[in-house]
Amino acid sequence: MIVKTETLVDGVAEVIHAPFALLRRLGVAPAAAMSPGDLRGNAQLLSQGVLGVLWQTARRAPPWEDVSRAWEASARAGHVSSPDLCGAFDPADRVRVSRQQYRASVQDHVNLLLAESLTGSVFLWHWGEADVAAKLALRVVVELERRGFRGPGAVERFQRAEGGLKVDGFVGPETCKALGIIAPREVVWRRR
Repeated sequence: MIVKTETLVDGVAEVIHAPFALLRRLGVAPAAAMSPGDLRGNAQLLSQGVLGVLWQTARRAPPWEDVSRAWEASARAGHVSSPDLCGAFDPADRVRVSRQQYRASVQDHVNLLLAESLTGSVFLWHWGEADVAAKLALRVVVELERRGFRGPGAVERFQRAEGGLKVDGFVGPETCKALGIIAPREVVWRRR
């Protein structure tokens, strides 16, 4: 499930920020030692975590231990070409911090989103942080899933089913066109 949440996350972050700011003004540790930027950043992370847990509970998603194992297996299988972009799960964690949404190729983002789509993860993207490649990848994966293509190998299965496309598993201008998506010129398709 992919959710564009910047307004909701920001709203919840404002509610969480208020008591932090009050504790800072009152000189209560550790809030007193935090800069205003630190307070806002911590409120954003808590907001994403709270919304992620609520969404996961509402969806009756699998336990985090299962999500962790599925993600790690997908990463080991090579479905994630740049694991540094997304970190790793710790099965003990209950809060999922959003991953980097910039300076990666469309293919890196697509591979990661398709690998994670089978884990029961909840994607909380801050749309303002995502660059052109991340936004295009999100559109590609949403369209693939809308057409019934999910998980690792979805691009290749779509290309085969569509006919007339090179079946290589890579998202490029022709695959986007077949999905009905107009790709921006300045996008980085994949890193070599």
